[in-house]
Amino acid sequence: MSPKAAAKCAKKSRPKVTEEVNLYDVGEEQKSPEGWIKLELKHTLWKHGNFDIVIRTDTTIDWINRQIVSSCGRCDRVMLYTGDPTQSYNLVKNPRQTIGNLLQTFGCENKETPETYSLFYDFEPYHPDEPVLLA
Repeated sequence: MSPKAAAKCAKKSRPKVTEEVNLYDVGEEQKSPEGWIKLELKHTLWKHGNFDIVIRTDTTIDWINRQIVSSCGRCDRVMLYTGDPTQSYNLVKNPRQTIGNLLQTFGCENKETPETYSLFYDFEPYHPDEPVLLA
């Protein structure tokens, strides 16, 4: 066997050494800092459209939009606001954002006594005069 072939065989037969680096102990579980909050959803025009829900802070804005649609009926577009609804910069634009990131809170670990936060919402009602439905 030539020296090059012997070197190739020696390289193939050597086991690769991989070292695992763990920042935490393997047996140690990390608790998520997510907790519970009470969210007051206030309609911008009607007071009878207000409702409260108790949710986890890792819930997405899209889920809240679906809860508003199920509560109010069929809607074309739901708009959530963190503050004054007349200001356009308060409009929530990212539906994949979590409520904890939006409100910058981790919430309470206890579901019975959660912190209370308010969001405003508005929606465009469904338009039944579309040509597909009239046919």
